[in-house]
Order: sequence, then structure tokens, then C-alpha cells
Amino acid sequence: MKLHEWIKEYRKNHGLSMQALADMCGFSKAYIGILEKGINPTTQKPISPTMQTLQKIADGVGIDINDFIKILDDDQPVTVNPAPTPTKEPLSAHEKAMVDAYKKASDKDKYTVDMVLNEYSDEDLPTLAEKEKGETDIHSVG
Repeated sequence: MKLHEWIKEYRKNHGLSMQALADMCGFSKAYIGILEKGINPTTQKPISPTMQTLQKIADGVGIDINDFIKILDDDQPVTVNPAPTPTKEPLSAHEKAMVDAYKKASDKDKYTVDMVLNEYSDEDLPTLAEKEKGETDIHSVG
């Protein structure tokens, strides 16, 4: 049984509205509607819920997640989310001030700063002044 079939059958057997099931599972009524239709409205392809979605449904209706997964067809697509990418730390006030100062600098000064900072970079990138001007010859800056 596909997830959309299970949701439809569960609601019918328990006399639940979409909103009632949504409230039980912590979803919006609209999302339950999408899950019940079984079609992703953006791609028009079969819905592929995440493991987190399946867990919330199982928790909401009081079923063990392993038992719930066994109910679903083996070919029910499920999206396994990759680990979230670590977020970069926000710039400190000093770093923001340095970026602002850099933006106000002349091309020649930007080139000098870029050359110094490139010594500490693991990437071989053109200087920002080159990138902004679209120049490829680093000797033409200044």
C-alpha cells in the first residue's frame, strides 16, 4: 500500500477530516492533502515523503515506525535527507567593518589586499578586483 492510499484509508476508517489528521501529525491540512493525493504538485511526480514525515505520521496515529514502514509497499519512494550542511558563522563586527572598508578601497588597494589574503587561501581564485572588472590580466589592475 502506498502512503497516499494508507492516509485515505486511515482517515475513512477513523472518521477523520484532513484537518484532524493534520493536527494529530503536526502538519497543515494542505500537506495532508498533498500526501493523500500522492502527487507532488511542483513536479507532478509521485510523492516521496521523508523519513521524518513518516515518523511524524506514525507518532501522530500511535503506530511504531517500523510497523508503519512494513505496511507501506516496498516500492514506496522515501527521501532520505542528507545531513544538513554546517552553517557559516556570521561575520563579527570587525569583519563586517573590514568588508565595508574593502568595498570603499581603490582597485589598486583591493588588488594588494587580495594578494595578501590569497596567501592564506586554499583556493586559486582571481582577485575580487579582477572579478568585479571581469579582467583576466592581473597586471592591468591599478
